[in-house]
Amino acid sequence: MELLGRAQLAALDWARYCTLTPDKKLLWEQRADEANQSMLYLMNLKNNIAKKDLHLAYSQGNNTAYPPNIESMARYLSTQYPNNKPVDEF
Repeated sequence: MELLGRAQLAALDWARYCTLTPDKKLLWEQRADEANQSMLYLMNLKNNIAKKDLHLAYSQGNNTAYPPNIESMARYLSTQYPNNKPVDEF
């Protein structure tokens, strides 16, 4: 996982993907799976302000606005948009 986080992979088309070695294909597939999980987490999020802020940042040209994996997405949302609702005590 540490190597996956440090990997700087360039854009890839299907023909070039087919020429990759199996270990490099696996790296691309794992990265895609992590991005999908992150986006599904964001889509199911009930905080519409956070969604709007991320969408706006991306639409203004910030290609790194969305965190690349679910852990960093959860960390970002919990630090930037903390839950300020009072907790009911029993």
